[in-house]
Amino acid sequence: MINEIISGVCEALSEEFGFPVHTEKSAQGAQKPCFFVTCKNPRSGSVKDRYFVSRQLLGDRYLNSAGLCVEFFPSAPLLARGEYGEVLDRLFLCLEYIPFMGGVLRGQGMQGEYAEDMLNFFVNYDVFVCRGEEKDVMEKITRKEEFLWH
Repeated sequence: MINEIISGVCEALSEEFGFPVHTEKSAQGAQKPCFFVTCKNPRSGSVKDRYFVSRQLLGDRYLNSAGLCVEFFPSAPLLARGEYGEVLDRLFLCLEYIPFMGGVLRGQGMQGEYAEDMLNFFVNYDVFVCRGEEKDVMEKITRKEEFLWH
């Protein structure tokens, strides 16, 4: 499920900006401007402390929460401040609703912060999931009808 959420975020970013979107930091020497999408905890800012929580609600129903960080690297560090503001405004709009498994998923808790040479944008996506087998609550019923004419 987390991969589907990341794919939806990447698709939304590509449509809105047209910049390259990466999911792995191994893209050394990436063409800028670009985005990196990772699952990271906004409280610690660490990729090692990934933010993905599954909480059981009622029966076999669970609430899965994924916290993502979208990192934006501008084309030139000196021009970054003006570019950050424009990108930040557009991120709030384009990541509010992302494509997800044939529908849409709404982002919550969005916040942006400036770092040394990049912009960090945090967003959470919550998904309700039913686990377990589907059970038939009734067996099949047959009905015999007979018409009487007088």
